[in-house]
Amino acid sequence: FMLGNLPYRVTTRHILDAIDHMGFQGTYHICKMPNNKKRPRAANLGYAFISFSDPEYASAFLAVFDDFYFPGVMSQKKCTLRPARLQCCAVEGNHSSSVPSCCWRSSFRL
Repeated sequence: FMLGNLPYRVTTRHILDAIDHMGFQGTYHICKMPNNKKRPRAANLGYAFISFSDPEYASAFLAVFDDFYFPGVMSQKKCTLRPARLQCCAVEGNHSSSVPSCCWRSSFRL
């Protein structure tokens, strides 16, 4: 999934803590969030990606995290979810020009 509309001060740790707290610990492969290097007070660019090990976990995640507010963050932004074009089991290094071999086209639909 692509998590969108994230408050700019949400970090990867906030996302992982929220996911684990809501009962999804051990169900996802990866959580990747681009950093905002141009705005030092902003931890991210407003989006992140998460990949699940099973479509059932992805469906359950959608039910819980669409319109989710991150606790402890001074923001009223609600998280939005969209299926990502690719699902990946891991990302190592910089793959900006190619797709890692462990990625596959997502068949998940809303």
